[in-house]
Amino acid sequence: MADEANCPDFNDNEIECLANSDSCLWIEPYCTEDIESENPLFDSKDTESSKQIVELSNEIVNDENWTPSILSTYGTKYLIRGKEALTWSLNIKDSGFHNDAIQTSYNKVLTIVNSLFILGLLAIAAMWMFSIIIPRKYLKKVIIVYAGAVIFINFALPLNRLFIDGTNLLQKTLLTQNGKAISITEIVQTPKYEDVIGYRNTSENINSSSELSIKPNGNGEDEVLAIGKVDSGDIPATGLITGELGSESINLNMPEQSIILNADQTLSITQESKFNQYNEHAIFSFILIAATGTAYFLLALIFILRIVILWALLILSPILFLLAIFKVTRGWFVNWLSIYGRWLLIGPLAAIGIAIIVNIWQTVGLPIENTYVGDTFANNMTNVAFYLPGKDTPNTLSNTGEMMEYLVFLLMLYIPIFFAFALTRQKFVTGMANGIAERISKKKSTEVGIESQEALTGKRTVKSDKDEV
Repeated sequence: MADEANCPDFNDNEIECLANSDSCLWIEPYCTEDIESENPLFDSKDTESSKQIVELSNEIVNDENWTPSILSTYGTKYLIRGKEALTWSLNIKDSGFHNDAIQTSYNKVLTIVNSLFILGLLAIAAMWMFSIIIPRKYLKKVIIVYAGAVIFINFALPLNRLFIDGTNLLQKTLLTQNGKAISITEIVQTPKYEDVIGYRNTSENINSSSELSIKPNGNGEDEVLAIGKVDSGDIPATGLITGELGSESINLNMPEQSIILNADQTLSITQESKFNQYNEHAIFSFILIAATGTAYFLLALIFILRIVILWALLILSPILFLLAIFKVTRGWFVNWLSIYGRWLLIGPLAAIGIAIIVNIWQTVGLPIENTYVGDTFANNMTNVAFYLPGKDTPNTLSNTGEMMEYLVFLLMLYIPIFFAFALTRQKFVTGMANGIAERISKKKSTEVGIESQEALTGKRTVKSDKDEV
């Protein structure tokens, strides 16, 4: 709260507003002074941050009003785990595409494919010698196509490596800024995993109680009650027997006990519990922190999965290139080509997104400004704070402005993930693959159709000048 002396440049409407209130916080819509909530646990930075910084305050460790929080601790630790995963993926120096193990596995697959080619060559030789199945005049064309396929498949490894090395170089270039590689320290900064213990403020707890009364059955006789331990959470339940002769307290924390209740007596059991109206704030904060950690995990998985999947596609490429020759198996080749293209491009596209957000954060921070003060949700309720890009004050998600600023930051963090998956969606890449496959097979299909027609009619089909045009 601030008084008139702390709110500069008041006009007449604002002064009139202050006459009916005790602070600047209650003078809207006339008082438009932007008031920031103070947090005694964290200090403002000397300069604006250009990344996300996670900080913990240990000043409250010995304060009885602060207790360890599972949600705050687990959420922050999960964020750090995601950040560490992204750090590892950004520091990959060798993707293993020139590794001897990849080469050996590829050679085994290539040997199998070449064995099939040898069998096919023997079949062509038999058809040539005995003039069966395919006439000799058409076998010449088959041999040419066959020889081209053998050469193409045996050069599949260097061709694939050319594409992979090219996209890897593009990805590395996009993750370079001002002559040096973009590192995790330009995206997020966190404390050590083992040092993170989240706390929550319990000073706002509200005690609520409920009471249960038990009387004898009403026939004038004593009644024996068997009572087990009453589970009431942090606050022990209390029991009180009242009657004409007075009252007596009983212990309800025993595992099991028998109580004799006289006809004129009543047993009252009181249960008290603690209720914190700001538990919703803890849950909401956990969701946003977990979403942040998930974003870092997804970015790391994009780069790692790309490498592993391209390993498999590279090793199997001789077989899959062989499938492109035959019309029956060409659909499998198209599927392989679409998957190959998707994971080939997904890394550079994610790198573009990372480069964009890092450049924006370092230049202008969060590119949104708003003068709306909004409501205060839960001020000074956690010892975990975030310094967002372009901000020098801590963000604890305690008011409308801080909540929306963090959501803007979070959405920007998901931009690289959107680039990676949206721009390589299945329909887009499959369409490109189909186009390539159709171009590969178009000429061959035309020739096969003409040859089939000639074989059936016994006549040679001659194209007219008009058809050629």
